[in-house]
Amino acid sequence: MKKKILFIFALLCTVVQAAWADNVELSGSYNYTVNDGDVLTGETNGTVTIAAGAKITLYDATINGGIVCAGTAEITLFGFNSVTGRENKAGIQVGGKGTTLIINGDGSLTTTGGSGGAGIGTGHASEGSAEFGNITINGGGSLTATGGERAAGIGTGETLNGSSVSLGDITINGGWVTATGRDVAGIGTGNATGNTEKSKVSIGNITINGGTVTATGSNTTAGIGTSYTVYSDVSIGNITINGGTVTAKSYEGVGIGTGFTEHSDVSIGDVTIFTSADMLYASSITVDVIYMNGEDNVTGNPTDYFIFTLGDSYCVISGNYTAVDGDVLTGSTNGTVTIADGDKITLNGVTINGGIVCEGDAEITLTGTNSVTAPDNKAGIQVGGEGTTLTIKGDGSLAATGGEGAAGIGLSSAVSDCTGGHIVIEGGTITATGGQFGAGIGTCYANNVNVALGDITFKGCTVTATGSNGGAGIGTGATYLSGTGTIGAVKVYVGVDMLYASSISKDITYMNDEHDVTAMASDFFDITVDDGHYVIVTKQAVILADGTAFDGIYDHLVCSITYRKTLGEERVGKYQTWFVPFDYTITSGDEDAFTFYKINMIANSPDPSQNATDDIWVFLKKLEAGDVLHGNMPYVYKPKQAVTDYAFTTLNTTLKAKANDARITMMTAEETYTVFGTYEDITATALDPFYYVNINGDLSLGNNGSVTVGPYRWIMRVENKFGGSPAYVKDVRFFDGEEDVTGIQTLSNSPLKGEDIYNLAGQKLNTMQKGINIVNGKKILK
Repeated sequence: MKKKILFIFALLCTVVQAAWADNVELSGSYNYTVNDGDVLTGETNGTVTIAAGAKITLYDATINGGIVCAGTAEITLFGFNSVTGRENKAGIQVGGKGTTLIINGDGSLTTTGGSGGAGIGTGHASEGSAEFGNITINGGGSLTATGGERAAGIGTGETLNGSSVSLGDITINGGWVTATGRDVAGIGTGNATGNTEKSKVSIGNITINGGTVTATGSNTTAGIGTSYTVYSDVSIGNITINGGTVTAKSYEGVGIGTGFTEHSDVSIGDVTIFTSADMLYASSITVDVIYMNGEDNVTGNPTDYFIFTLGDSYCVISGNYTAVDGDVLTGSTNGTVTIADGDKITLNGVTINGGIVCEGDAEITLTGTNSVTAPDNKAGIQVGGEGTTLTIKGDGSLAATGGEGAAGIGLSSAVSDCTGGHIVIEGGTITATGGQFGAGIGTCYANNVNVALGDITFKGCTVTATGSNGGAGIGTGATYLSGTGTIGAVKVYVGVDMLYASSISKDITYMNDEHDVTAMASDFFDITVDDGHYVIVTKQAVILADGTAFDGIYDHLVCSITYRKTLGEERVGKYQTWFVPFDYTITSGDEDAFTFYKINMIANSPDPSQNATDDIWVFLKKLEAGDVLHGNMPYVYKPKQAVTDYAFTTLNTTLKAKANDARITMMTAEETYTVFGTYEDITATALDPFYYVNINGDLSLGNNGSVTVGPYRWIMRVENKFGGSPAYVKDVRFFDGEEDVTGIQTLSNSPLKGEDIYNLAGQKLNTMQKGINIVNGKKILK
């Protein structure tokens, strides 16, 4: 052994009780016994024994023969260190019963057990009995403990042949601790197998008070708990999680609990989780859990104090927690919830008193009633950085309250220039309240710093945004000295149920779909501004579904009306009727799918080969893009193609009152034809017959109760001028100007003797007029 006496300034904070320390330079395959104050550097293939009661430091040391504690020992970590145990030995073997191994420091340590030996704890046992002390891990360093074959990362090694092993308490107070079992538990017992006698293994209490702890088991073992147990007695005391972030998982076993058991007695004490813990993730828990809030047992109502995620995995959140994609959070926590970049989560009846922080893009869906409150200087919900987007949606509610100097939703207080992302609220009922000097939704207090936020967009939501002490309801927080606050656009879309803001620090852009309607905002929104306070409500938007009755009784202005229509292939090229309660302007897109017509007149057929009393024609005039179809007036159209949920939408228009009364009355020589609109189902009966358009696009007479016409169409009733009803059904057909008509056959400049003359309206004439005349049911052109 080589020793040098050095005065090590760098370690004065770490090595206690010794201003002068021994620097032990490890080398070769020497075995070392180290004493109080020794600082170990270098590398050896030998074993290092720590004298009872000694406090030593590992400083970039590599020990390939393991460490054995002769009694109570304290190891302080500095730099990067590695320890590997020999065959059947632990990487670091604790001292006997009543002793304690303490690991401190900010350095790192990787320790691996030899075959059958734990990373930290006990070695392989195949005969006799042995009792070992406690393990305590402190500090802010990094510790990775991996068991040898069939041995725990932290705990006991393999126990065989009726031997007996006991280990004291395992306590983790801080640091980054990763414990992985080799086919066994991450933290807990190694495999235990009896022979003619049962093997016996016991561990005291396992307590985690802080740090970030990951315990991973494999095969049929636990992340924290017991391993493969056959013909053995195995016990672990209480498992308590007071603090820290804990992950307990096993690739084929349980997160916390017992592994495979056969012909054995296996027990675990109470598993207790306190609200002071930041987070516990366990792939599963096979034992009952006690939930504690301070000294109060809250097992009967844990969701009032903890947040539970739902799904295949089991997760309890208390305090700080990073939510990942798909998490559904419920319950309560005093900690902060962080949403990982790009992830989507759901808040379902949650209370978070430490605020929410978005690491990047984030989507929050609201169900139930939710509350998020942040401490001073933190936003209730803090958006991600520049270029990211926070989206809030769902049908639940959210109250978001910022701490002093921060926004309810937006930016936390800044000590240097910063820029946040965009905010899109497209659902839910939101109440956002800024802390002192903060905006309700927007930026923080800018005290001699420059802060900025992206666009703030509102769709389909109900929002109340209130700033505080100079902070806007929506926009920027208060500024001081040379500090500045800016935001992007404030966009309000048609569909917002209600937006209230104590003030808005930037002009609003009003949108309908992707159209900027700011210049006509009052046509789409009811906007009230009173002493800086804004109340914005979308005027009613109406969707009329084909086949669903309309019963409006008052004319009123709406921001938009949409009539949706579906037609199958069987209707293509066939006449259809149109009767809707609003004016609609035909678009070029409509012309691609339909041909529209207005009704010009009705008259006897121009075909002289037919008896005039049996043939009636409804003359149509084709309409073009830009022509207006007037509300409560009858029209005809032909589909050029099948359509599904085709939307006829018009903006800033009047929804007209229901009008089923006659809109057009036309006459022939013998009958009066009156058109009626339909806004509800109407059935033809013997007492109330009418003509309707059938599936072939023809006008047919219905009179026996078997014909029902739905809403947004029209029917035609007929009255005989000479009393009574027609003796038989007239053949009524449409003529759109494209049919082959030969009925106009005679050119005459003088009246025909002995025959009555009528015009196309059915009025009797004394003499033929210029144009088309009807004489004895024939069309005569003059």
